[in-house]
Amino acid sequence: MSEQDLIIYSSLATVAVIFGLIVWFGVRARRRHDEESRTLSVDQVRELTARDRLGEHFLWCIWQGRLSGSHFTLKFFDETGRPIADATLLFIARGDVRSHFSREGVGYEIARKSLASNISLLRVQDSGEILMGCEHGMSRDRILARDLVTESFRIEPVKLIKETRSLMSGEREIGRMFHAKGLDYHVLVLSTLPDTLTIEQQLFAMIATRKT
Repeated sequence: MSEQDLIIYSSLATVAVIFGLIVWFGVRARRRHDEESRTLSVDQVRELTARDRLGEHFLWCIWQGRLSGSHFTLKFFDETGRPIADATLLFIARGDVRSHFSREGVGYEIARKSLASNISLLRVQDSGEILMGCEHGMSRDRILARDLVTESFRIEPVKLIKETRSLMSGEREIGRMFHAKGLDYHVLVLSTLPDTLTIEQQLFAMIATRKT
């Protein structure tokens, strides 16, 4: 083996070791974050999000199973810490279905309207009934009524200073979506004014517009 060959193989071995270490540390970090997020309390979330919330009404979710090769789970809770729903987000769509969740015994699917469409649908899993849609824009998203034309509310681009997305009904801010600060892992929060959005609308907005 020539000196040049030794240099090449040594370089490849070094790269392989570095890559292996990166993967190893990444796996450890994700596993640790999954464990840490399970112990997060609603009191901690309430304290971490006090400055960004509109009030006392909010949903929050943690990511779980991020080492899976097929999907991961979003676990949703309300402002009392009560579990609301578990959503499964698929890495590879099953037909047109990108994610699904159940609530109070009813299964829901989030699917693309068509392959080339920029609209996601929320529909009942058993019947296929369409409940609402989300029109995805370059930065702004619009939540649509079941006719897929009428705007129910819109989700504005991220405000860089506050790192929040405002939910607007006309000119009225009815909600804010953001990540809790001060944590090493993602905790998505949606704060809304009372009696403005249903739980299904809130879950759909948080899942369908997920950027992370």
